[in-house]
Amino acid sequence: MKDNRKEATEDNYEAHRLVWRGKQIEVDYQPSSFAGTAHLKIRAKHGQPLPITETGFRSHFTSPADVDHLGGPVAYVEAWLNAMAETKAWKRAERDGVQLALF
Repeated sequence: MKDNRKEATEDNYEAHRLVWRGKQIEVDYQPSSFAGTAHLKIRAKHGQPLPITETGFRSHFTSPADVDHLGGPVAYVEAWLNAMAETKAWKRAERDGVQLALF
């Protein structure tokens, strides 16, 4: 479920929220961060593991064009979560109810 609210943070990030498979997630997005890259800060409430992080936090640099192509930061993160949720490791972690080991 998407939340289309967008707020500005003190450090010029756009603040977004979404709910993915019952997990509340905050997505801070800065379209022009470092050397022409976009920066995403992804945080799950209470540090819940996600398919892209076992700690509930992920900092990610990418192309702003990639984010725009998928429909913005919320759509980008949601597509990334959905893709990684199809991995054997995440399916096993969900089944076993344990945190995912990334390394």
